[in-house]
Amino acid sequence: MLREFLEFNVVAYLLVAGFKQASHPTLSGGRVTFYFEDTPELSKAVTAYFMREVQIDPMSMAESVRRVKAIISNLRRQGVPHE
Repeated sequence: MLREFLEFNVVAYLLVAGFKQASHPTLSGGRVTFYFEDTPELSKAVTAYFMREVQIDPMSMAESVRRVKAIISNLRRQGVPHE
């Protein structure tokens, strides 16, 4: 089962934490959705992120945020529809 994320900061954190996207991001109604395999580890990581219990290298996080924003920008520019 896939879990969907719309918040780019969460996506950036998950990528830095080592989670891989399960599918290509999609664009629908101007919003980009990212997909990850829904596992207990992913749920724990997301909970820890929102509870501010994670420690992550700030430079790695900043680079990941830039990459995710670039993906969002490219999808919006290309107008790739939801699959």
